[in-house]
Amino acid sequence: MRLKRVPSLVLVMLLTLTLGLVFSTTIYAKTTIRFMGWGSIQEKNNVEKAIARFEQENPDIEVQWIHAPENYLQKLQIMIAGGTPPDVFWVATDYYEEFATKGLLHDITKFLESDPVIGAPDYFIQPQEKDRMFIDGKAYGIGSCWVSIHLYYNKDIFTAAGVELPPSDPDAAWTWEEFEEIAARLTVDSKGRTALDAGFDPNDVVQFGVNIPTWWLPLLSVIWSHGGTFYNEDHTACTVDHPKTLEAIDRVADLMKRGIAPRSAAFQQVGMTAQQMLATGKVAMHISGSWELQDLALMDFELGTGIVPRPRDGEPVTAIQAHMHSIYAKTKYPQESWRLLKFISSDEYQRDLVAAGLWLPSHTSLMTEAGINSWWNPAVHPPEYVGVGLDYMEKYGRTVVMPPGAVKALQAFEQALDPVWLGRETAADAVKKALPQMNEALREAAE
Repeated sequence: MRLKRVPSLVLVMLLTLTLGLVFSTTIYAKTTIRFMGWGSIQEKNNVEKAIARFEQENPDIEVQWIHAPENYLQKLQIMIAGGTPPDVFWVATDYYEEFATKGLLHDITKFLESDPVIGAPDYFIQPQEKDRMFIDGKAYGIGSCWVSIHLYYNKDIFTAAGVELPPSDPDAAWTWEEFEEIAARLTVDSKGRTALDAGFDPNDVVQFGVNIPTWWLPLLSVIWSHGGTFYNEDHTACTVDHPKTLEAIDRVADLMKRGIAPRSAAFQQVGMTAQQMLATGKVAMHISGSWELQDLALMDFELGTGIVPRPRDGEPVTAIQAHMHSIYAKTKYPQESWRLLKFISSDEYQRDLVAAGLWLPSHTSLMTEAGINSWWNPAVHPPEYVGVGLDYMEKYGRTVVMPPGAVKALQAFEQALDPVWLGRETAADAVKKALPQMNEALREAAE
């Protein structure tokens, strides 16, 4: 039988239709990546802007952003247990190593080694990045940025009292003895007496010299700056009974007892946060994290930044850390997840969040003169912030690395110290009770 010839016009139409279907499928077939994190509204907005840029550059990937600003760890664990984990997610310092050892995080070592940009040995500030990224020679995440602990202060209070401003040069940092004397001079009761004057009433303070948050990260900076320790060298046991650690805790408690630093009840009484008390002149100094600059810069007062005091015979030190960006170990889309992880490890992603005052850079390119100029924001960063935010972090930053079991250990530690802040127990008494629970948490997690 002789086949009939199909008219050329019909062939062209069929070919056009087929190519159209293939082309449209290529355009619109997308892989959906679930990305989860916490953060303030400002941080959330910056993340969403970055995701929009990523999707423009990667039209075959759609990112579903899951914002969980409260109870993040609990929600993440429920999602993992329920079989609906995110593909890429934030992992806090205190459970990064535990998640990795439990097999929850994807080994990204080969991705890093094969990437000519973020895999380059000088891309990140070193050795700090390697210290937090690698566990037994393998990488399970990339640090989002750096944050550090430093001193914030209200310049108007210092000017009015005729007191020298806190140093912004790490090598000129106050000793703790100098710091305590100045904090006492800036503490004022309702009758105008300072904490150095006779008759000062510590129960009737209208202006506190300093606020020191008592959760583990700011407290760790104080402990380290006194020469204390938290874990032994191989992180198998807690060492919060170290004499210098106990001294640091007792010194913070003594500031509260003397009325120089507020207890938590003081915040409840005035209905303000520590940031608001600093901005309104109810607190002269505030020791806390670099991330607070984002919100403090929006408040109407003369903000200054300085260095956490150092030991009398030692060097300054600041605890540095930040959440990690990791890929779920069993993700169905490791390649696409890596592309997202690589993007959120780029200068482009980090620069906006550094400019907002939320983060400090972890990339060497953003620490050069040109790099700093690309994110420096005079409306956010005080003039002295190069010394406080960058030199301090790079030269004297000590990387926080937490072993498996740290979440429970830190909870036991913080709860045990509550009576210390109220003046009912010494640090030694509190730690003696907490230490067995803390070490048990490490042992359980290591099994």
